[in-house]
Amino acid sequence: MYGPFWMQPVKKFETVRLLLVGLPLVLVGCQGPSTSATGSSEQVSGNDPWVLTTTDFSEPTPALLWNGRIGVRISRSGSPILESGTQLPAFSLESYEPNGEERIVPVSDWYTSREAPPPLHRDSSSVYRQELDLRNGVLKTSWINKDKGRQIVVVREACVDPFGSPVYGERWSMKAKDTAQMTPGKDKYIEDEFDQTYYVPANFDDGNPPPDDFDTILNRAELFWKDFWRTDILIEGPVEDQQAIRSFLFYLRTAIQPVNEIAVSPMGLSSRQYFGHVFWDADLWVFPALSLLDPDAAATIPLYRLEKLGAARENYIAWAKAGRPTGKGNLGNAPAKPLAAMYPWESSVSGRETVPGPSKYQHHISGTVSFAMQQAAALGLVERADAESVRKAVAAFYEDRATGQDFKGTMSPDEFHIGDNDLYTNLVANMAVGRDLFKLPRDQQSFLTYDGDAIKSYKQAAAVLAIYPLQFKAAEAEASVMLDRFADKVIKNGPAMTDSVHATIYARIGESDKAYATWKQSWQDFTQHPLMLFSEKRNKDVTYFTTGAGGCLQTVLYGFAGLRIDLGEPRKAAWKTPLRNGYWLSCNPNLPAKWKRMTIKGVKVLGRTYDLEIVGDKVTVT
Repeated sequence: MYGPFWMQPVKKFETVRLLLVGLPLVLVGCQGPSTSATGSSEQVSGNDPWVLTTTDFSEPTPALLWNGRIGVRISRSGSPILESGTQLPAFSLESYEPNGEERIVPVSDWYTSREAPPPLHRDSSSVYRQELDLRNGVLKTSWINKDKGRQIVVVREACVDPFGSPVYGERWSMKAKDTAQMTPGKDKYIEDEFDQTYYVPANFDDGNPPPDDFDTILNRAELFWKDFWRTDILIEGPVEDQQAIRSFLFYLRTAIQPVNEIAVSPMGLSSRQYFGHVFWDADLWVFPALSLLDPDAAATIPLYRLEKLGAARENYIAWAKAGRPTGKGNLGNAPAKPLAAMYPWESSVSGRETVPGPSKYQHHISGTVSFAMQQAAALGLVERADAESVRKAVAAFYEDRATGQDFKGTMSPDEFHIGDNDLYTNLVANMAVGRDLFKLPRDQQSFLTYDGDAIKSYKQAAAVLAIYPLQFKAAEAEASVMLDRFADKVIKNGPAMTDSVHATIYARIGESDKAYATWKQSWQDFTQHPLMLFSEKRNKDVTYFTTGAGGCLQTVLYGFAGLRIDLGEPRKAAWKTPLRNGYWLSCNPNLPAKWKRMTIKGVKVLGRTYDLEIVGDKVTVT
């Protein structure tokens, strides 16, 4: 009943529908402080934990609506059209290059509105407000226009079909703020409503237009959003923290449509940044954030990797035939190992390697895929036999890749360094082969990032990944020392997820206040855009960075709530439950002082659903 639009009976549809009946308007957003159209110079959060708001019309970062199949950017005027007349890009899973680097291609000329409300002008408009309601996914933009002494309230709404069909809908309406100013008869159309929907891309499904309008999208979506927010994270603490957590849940979960043809890109379907390709971000940052809250969406990632296992084997064969190149020269020619697989650093719709530069030597990607696959099998999201096929194929690659106990010429996750025996790379390789085979670099104080590590400057967290998410026990025992040595050496303009990794580890070692301050930094510095759009770096406006949101959610779940997935039953836990294949899920909370209570609603584990209520170090599970 609630399937995609293209599975419903198609009927003749008017692309543009002008309604001559008045819309009973609730003037949401027009009750705030009076501002010019340029608005305030800062982000407005308000006191509603469900609504993200801005009054800054001059901020250039466009709003974003997506559903895992399409992504649409919306201007400050509530339209896909900028004030200059330029159409903002839209992106679709149907729009990738068929060859070459297989980059995502923006959908052009999909929006063809022939009608528009009065324009938003800085000198003639006031009381501007744009809101994203997280309860129903509707973006509402409103302002008051001055026209011949009259004040006309303009409200524009936009949404995408949350079920994942490539449909964008909008409606706008005008209403006199004071009907006494209106001339009877002459101004009767001032209460008109305009309602239209579009396919993105326009030629999807042979160009058949959608049979539904904006209201129908909302009516059909009622059950979707009711079910969506059965899973939620509630805190008794600062409202901005609650807004942030809900924004991460909203943007991250709506970035993925279950059973997609491709896993989520670092920027999802929001821009051409990273070309819509799949990196370790999906396996290490997004998957753990959603695996307990939205397993259907999370499963898209390991299922994509399983589907591309054949392509990973072809990548390995091509690498072997090329002389086994590394970042420090070739390892030499030898027969390819049967069934070995080498996952690409930058994967696309075909699953082949598309990165042109030295990042292709980030050979930790294969072990990362295997690591996430074991977690997915423990949670029942893939079959154990499938996870083992990936692990064995990756292990065969690593055994061929190694020189004795050394990995030479690898690019570290730090990405500033190509050298030997990267800690993270060698650890995931050991996990894949199932024994301590490869060298783990260290000095007298702790583990090091790689051989010859000068402990000076890193692009992003690398060595500490051994503590979390890998949970390597020897590194966990040195967590405080490693944080002291590495955490402050990461460059200021590194990617967002570094701070959230540090925050998670601080929480796990009992430094909850330091964890909280670091967690706040991990999102506040990167969401200085309207509607809490997440950027990858502090000095860039490219949004939405799913990796950053995933990292921040991981701090909430695996840091503050203290959730862990371990091989073997934990000795001490406030709560624990068995998973598959010898793994266990446990909880030992580390709430910050600012949070009096946390409730995680809708934790889904092996077909069971739990609510966890955390107060201090106590957990109540229902």
